[in-house]
Amino acid sequence: MITYASQGEEGSSPPASPSPSPSPQPPPSPSGFVASAELINFYSMTSSEVSTFVNIIKAQGFTEITLRLNAMYEWSNEQPSSSGVAKAKEIITLCQSLGIAVNIDLHTWYTTWDRYFDDSASGNSVNREKYLNYVRNAISAFDGYTVKAWMVLNEPQAQTASTSENNFILSVISAAKERTQMPVSVRFMGGYSPSTGHYSSAIDDATDFLCRNVYWDPRNPDKSVWGVTEAKMNAMIQAAHSRGKELWITEFGRHNSDQQDQANYIRAFIDYAKSKGIDRVYVWVMQPENSGAEPYNLFNGYVPLPAFYEIK
Repeated sequence: MITYASQGEEGSSPPASPSPSPSPQPPPSPSGFVASAELINFYSMTSSEVSTFVNIIKAQGFTEITLRLNAMYEWSNEQPSSSGVAKAKEIITLCQSLGIAVNIDLHTWYTTWDRYFDDSASGNSVNREKYLNYVRNAISAFDGYTVKAWMVLNEPQAQTASTSENNFILSVISAAKERTQMPVSVRFMGGYSPSTGHYSSAIDDATDFLCRNVYWDPRNPDKSVWGVTEAKMNAMIQAAHSRGKELWITEFGRHNSDQQDQANYIRAFIDYAKSKGIDRVYVWVMQPENSGAEPYNLFNGYVPLPAFYEIK
């Protein structure tokens, strides 16, 4: 289990949840805080480009990154992409030689959840079993490599989950833990998660750390962004730390059409996270390959944008 031990300022109480939570504990101090980012669409990177990229993040002081394996369709074959796994292993090897740890995000997308996994989807029982096998096989594909943590489902879409949907998420966590002793979690939208009452709190109990994707802006705290409010931020912090677990903000970021605003937002969110005792934050996103296709990108080709240098 990923835990915290040091003291800090206590967060405010969350909205009522469907089941009682343990009493809140003080959040950790920022001394153990990690700011990083996620790398996506890396399958086509050459070895030279991998070296260039890893040296850029090393120079910025990164101590870890997250790699996205794209499970939008490959789960249906119950196997991860062989080229994706091979490139991820190459990145892991180089990162670890430079003291940079690597997490892996098995990244399902909105359409995957809605079309194939929810209660109303045709054949969802078969598709769910395929996804469970995909998770098992993806983790096993990295036997012999050190992956710091696994995120095994991204943003399930039911805003009021059924018992069946909650149980499916719990089964995904269990399937992952069959194949790894490293920490395992599920990435939720910050506005619709166990800590907001939209999913069972048993999911937060089952994961080793809590993940939330958040695009809320602390510079404008009264504005809800994709369902996230300041109260929900406080709720997720309490949900993690009352369980003795870390809170990871696994996505936050800003459109790069205004590069100065993107940089200012990232700096403001990191400062906020440190002040609230949030444990780790990962900017969305780093995509050197086909960089113009990703509006939240921190890179233009292999040249970082100003916002990248605010990750510290």
